[in-house]
Amino acid sequence: TRIYRSRASVLIDFRAPQVLGSKVREVVDLAINRSWRSKSYLETQKRVVSSDAVSIRVAERLALPSNPSFWGKGVNLAEQTPTLKQAAARLGGMVRANIVRNSNILEVRVDHHDPELAAEICNSVVQAYLDFNVDYKATSAQGAVKWLANQLDDLKKELETSELALHEFKRKNNIISVSMKDKQSLIARRIWQLAESLTETRMKRMALSAQRKQVHKARKDPSLKMALSAVQKSHLVQTMRSTYSEEYKKYQGLRQRYLDKHPVVLEQKAKVDSTRNALDREVNNIVAGIESKYREYLDNERQLAGALQVAKNEGLQINKREVSYRRLNRQRANTEQVYSLVMSRMKETDLSGQLRVNNVRWLDR
Repeated sequence: TRIYRSRASVLIDFRAPQVLGSKVREVVDLAINRSWRSKSYLETQKRVVSSDAVSIRVAERLALPSNPSFWGKGVNLAEQTPTLKQAAARLGGMVRANIVRNSNILEVRVDHHDPELAAEICNSVVQAYLDFNVDYKATSAQGAVKWLANQLDDLKKELETSELALHEFKRKNNIISVSMKDKQSLIARRIWQLAESLTETRMKRMALSAQRKQVHKARKDPSLKMALSAVQKSHLVQTMRSTYSEEYKKYQGLRQRYLDKHPVVLEQKAKVDSTRNALDREVNNIVAGIESKYREYLDNERQLAGALQVAKNEGLQINKREVSYRRLNRQRANTEQVYSLVMSRMKETDLSGQLRVNNVRWLDR
């Protein structure tokens, strides 16, 4: 029986065409960078060509189980049709693959007694090998897309939960309209303002404290009232004292000229008494004002100290809330970052899986 040999060859590139650019990573990287890996890769491709996976594809595509020419005279198809697996096993014995020396060319040979069928089988084997290579890449990409989609659903729920938790935290702590940083700045500014006001009020109260001690002494000895610094600084008191001195001098002069019961003397004495009473009232008002002002500063100091303590406590509470806020915000940001990464990777994988690019191409049929 004459046996005919058909030959076909493919060229194996160690890097598939990068249609989507170098930044898009493939699920199955067909690139081979190292020399020792390239030798191993080429040997692997030889075995893939004659594998059952490729042979079954060819047997099914060419309907070899029911092809009498494929089996020859030794098999009677009328009695029993061989199975697809049997046809693939017979086909595997006909196919030989070899790497052309010092090249990346893979040569496929098929020996058969029917020359036309030999050529058809040889071309079909190479085409099945090419399809297998692309399908393997696409199937891996589809599996990765499915897994990434499941992860994306879980991450979406986790992201929504973290966003709701952060929103609820902001709502409870009234930081929806104002950021945590701004709120901290507001509290810090209020603490500073209250501390400044408290210091200023305390200094004024301490300054009045010395005058207040003099006022207490003056209440026991009224003659000391005129020696008070606040009284001496009063322009009205000084004017009233001058007026009193002038009226009193006039009164003394009239007493030397007239009797004490004389109408002119009595009239002048009334003026002196009126002036003296007005002066005493003004001095008493100044003394009462010192005590009133002291108590006012004292009350303001207490109120400011209380407000300052409240502001400090609020600042401490905000600092405690900031720890929880940062934790929630960090959790949301990390989940969002992972979610975006998975979504981007899923889109890349889906797109790359749809591309029928191959690192193996026909050379000769």
